[in-house]
Amino acid sequence: MKANKLILLIIFALFFTSCEDELNLDPKQAEDASVTLSTEEGITNVLTGTYAIAANGNSYGGRVLLYADLLGVTGTLSTTDLRWRGTYGELRQMYLKTMVSNNVIIEGTYSRLYSMINATNTVIENIDKVKDPDKQAVMIGEANFLRSLAYFDLVRFFAKPYIAGQANSQLGVVIRPNAIYDFSADLSKERSTVDEVYKVIIDGLNLAYTNLPEENGFYADKYAR
Repeated sequence: MKANKLILLIIFALFFTSCEDELNLDPKQAEDASVTLSTEEGITNVLTGTYAIAANGNSYGGRVLLYADLLGVTGTLSTTDLRWRGTYGELRQMYLKTMVSNNVIIEGTYSRLYSMINATNTVIENIDKVKDPDKQAVMIGEANFLRSLAYFDLVRFFAKPYIAGQANSQLGVVIRPNAIYDFSADLSKERSTVDEVYKVIIDGLNLAYTNLPEENGFYADKYAR
């Protein structure tokens, strides 16, 4: 009898140990950065993920396209044909030109565009993991296109306007030339001038035009600019 109980205890112990092993799985939607950035597949996935960030509703999935319309009208019924009938108070602030610093929708767009920039910087800095030089060139072109796109909308929404023929030394937005891997570090940085930001945009688009093919499937091509 005692022998039977001992056998049962051993079976149960083995069963629960195997169950624990089955449950100790790494989540498929997450992977340590050191693993991701060590392979060509990982770098390709980061670039694909950048497109996903761009497609988010806070960026080019809708709101960035809406902001220009809301900012382009006066918010006074007698002077515009556009009426804001939505229930989002944050977007109404934009329509009425009364944005406050804790506007979560605008804040979401700001952080989303910088996420795009950080992802593209990550691709560019780790492009050596991609072995085919032609694929390397195209990926660098795509990354530069996406980065320039993000900077363009950041500087036009969060800085004073660019004025042709002038020095444009007015404050623009922060330029992040390198990828951020440690977000616990001090990330504070002075804003660059509008002229400096536009230089980054133009240089990136010129490189993208040079590197990208005329056709690139669903992704940025030479004429996407």
